[in-house]
Amino acid sequence: MDATHGRVDILLVDDSPANLRLLMDLIEGHNYDVRVANSGERALAAVRSSRPDLIMLDISMPEMDGYEVCRQLKAEAATADIPVIFVSARDDGADKSQAFAVGGSDYVTKPFQLAEVLARIDHQLEISRLQRELARQNAELARSVEAMAEQNAELERKNAELERSHRTADAIFSALSDALPGTVIADRYRLEGKLGSGQYGAVYRATHLGMERPVAVRVLHPSTGTITPEGLARFRAEGLAAYRINH
Repeated sequence: MDATHGRVDILLVDDSPANLRLLMDLIEGHNYDVRVANSGERALAAVRSSRPDLIMLDISMPEMDGYEVCRQLKAEAATADIPVIFVSARDDGADKSQAFAVGGSDYVTKPFQLAEVLARIDHQLEISRLQRELARQNAELARSVEAMAEQNAELERKNAELERSHRTADAIFSALSDALPGTVIADRYRLEGKLGSGQYGAVYRATHLGMERPVAVRVLHPSTGTITPEGLARFRAEGLAAYRINH
């Protein structure tokens, strides 16, 4: 059972039944579910069958010692992050150094002290919880970055399409504006010739058919973004400037 769901699953590994019983008596009843294995091979099988939250591992065992058990656990991605607390009667620096070198998280010496054992277990479980939380946050961040990259790529694609559309509209409008002279607009204005053009449209010399008098007619460029208050003001200014220049 995962530690985040209330109960903690601890695997005790020792070839001595007396040591297993002692450890079980110490930690049972402290919100821990305890399993036992009396050899390195059985410990590895137990872990693969059901992943524990923490392992307390004896060093001196026949056939496969605790160091080798830890090496194999740390070599597999599915079990590499399980905290391993080594337990041993050995208290010299060389044994402790080797325990940490093979991936051990902590080291407890015999005879056991209840308060120390519980404190070390809780400390390693808290570290494990924080590591899982960090991994979860990193995964969420990676997903967010990926989603943002996809959104940016889609935005760039749409901007490129819009730019192509604007260029096409500009080309069409330019061609049409040169061909409009002679056209009657709104049954009232006959365009005689183009006076000038700008970003927002073109200005034509025209004849008001009802009044038979010359006028200037402005034709607005139909591209996206033109028909705004600012665009209309700029369009009027361009029309007046073109009219003054050509008259």
